[in-house]
Amino acid sequence: RYSNTGKTKSAVFKNKMSNFYSKKQRFSFINNHLGKNLPTTTPFVYYPLHYEPERILLIDAPYFENQISVISNIAKSLPIGYKLIVKEHPFMETIGWRDTNFYQTIMNLPNVQLIHPSVSQKEMLSKCSLVVTIAGTTCIEASFYKKPSIVFTNQLYSLLPSVTVIENIKDLPKTISKCLKMKTNHDDLNNFINYLEDNSFEFDFLGLGAEFAYKFGFKGPVMDSYLDEQEIKSFFEKHSSSFEMLADEHIKKIHFHKNQLRKECN
Repeated sequence: RYSNTGKTKSAVFKNKMSNFYSKKQRFSFINNHLGKNLPTTTPFVYYPLHYEPERILLIDAPYFENQISVISNIAKSLPIGYKLIVKEHPFMETIGWRDTNFYQTIMNLPNVQLIHPSVSQKEMLSKCSLVVTIAGTTCIEASFYKKPSIVFTNQLYSLLPSVTVIENIKDLPKTISKCLKMKTNHDDLNNFINYLEDNSFEFDFLGLGAEFAYKFGFKGPVMDSYLDEQEIKSFFEKHSSSFEMLADEHIKKIHFHKNQLRKECN
């Protein structure tokens, strides 16, 4: 594996065992300290933690990369009577969870409750009053439950009227109050879905990736398989129509955006 280049076998083994025990200790902390029950009488705002490292945080919203700072600002901005519920991202298990100090810091924030990653997204969205995320796709899910949401950077789903983009962190208190009073409807969601369908094409990305992974031995976290050049060529020839179609669709989009830019310049 590339990350192990230059390391001795004993060093790799030691690091592997250290990560194993750290993951076990962190998950034990999660099970013992993170609650599984949502408030029944207190209205709450839902903040889903982002998986890290993540492209959206590093590129789309670099000024809001510090999630603890964002959570603290949200909690301070809530109207009286509301609570902030933060839920750990279940996919963090794949990299051994976060350091327990991270969780402890969130748990020590006033008016904030940290929820176990096993709590269903459906339950969170059906019971919350508002979703706040830096740039996560939970906003789209929230719209299916007729719940408003707030993001910190423009995303494709920002086209939805139920999604509000924060222009200035100082506006967070009044924006939250405004969104809590917002009425949503499914017509806007239907229009957005139709827009996506009109600008989409069918491509079996997951199926193609899975076939490649299993054909060339990428069946787990250790990716040291030898890639035979002829077999790679055969794979591309087998799926040439799919790759050609993908290339054609990208070229169409490039031409479309070039034409749009020309119109704006004129």
